[in-house]
Amino acid sequence: MKKTLIFIIFLVLLQIALAETSLNQGESTTIEGREIKLVAAKENQAIISVDNEKSIFNEGETKEIKGVRISVTEIFYASDLTSSVKFSAELTYICGDNVCSNFENSENCCKDCECSGNNKCIENKCVIPECLLDKDCNDNNNLTEDKCSDYKCSFRQIKCKDNKECDDNNPDTDDTCSNGKCKNILNYVCKTNEDCNDDNKCTQDMCVNKDCQYKKIEDCKEEIKEVGEEVKKEETKEETVEKIGFFKKIINWFKNFFR
Repeated sequence: MKKTLIFIIFLVLLQIALAETSLNQGESTTIEGREIKLVAAKENQAIISVDNEKSIFNEGETKEIKGVRISVTEIFYASDLTSSVKFSAELTYICGDNVCSNFENSENCCKDCECSGNNKCIENKCVIPECLLDKDCNDNNNLTEDKCSDYKCSFRQIKCKDNKECDDNNPDTDDTCSNGKCKNILNYVCKTNEDCNDDNKCTQDMCVNKDCQYKKIEDCKEEIKEVGEEVKKEETKEETVEKIGFFKKIINWFKNFFR
């Protein structure tokens, strides 16, 4: 019995120690949706507010403000710009006991105080619900299990059984079911003639039945000849340069021989 009592006292002291915090002047923190702010600090005194309701504390003093019990343990003051206060804070009521106390409202504890209008309490905050029933979460996808939980939609992937279940309503894909998974593969090579451009001026590029077709342009033969002639000219130039270089080598050899 004594061991149990000592353990309980240890837990209580641990909670108090963990609740202790420190704020610089102008800073604030929250506890269960309640805003605690250090408004100002002077030597041995501090002004602390809870949800904009202010009170003056002496060092070592404990007060209750709007359902929050605050104990100031240390006040540090050097100047108006450099001051801080160390304190612990705890609620004098329990948020979540299904009793809407004088210090609770829908903003700081909608678990106990109902939200207004069509809003619902989600994670202790009043928000517009995403859904009320499973049917509200319908994503028009046969391969997901649509659920509404805590006013939020969730979608779980399920395995497909046939190709029809994989229809993505896109005419440009072939929809198949393979090993319980859907595959939606593009079923076209092109959509417009521009998609078939092969950078060849001598072909007419066409997209026919989602596939590319290339038709030769007869009038482009002369252009091919001109290209061929240019190639021949370049080859002739290279041969001439090689011959000149060869004769120069022979002449230089004779000059060096008879020196």
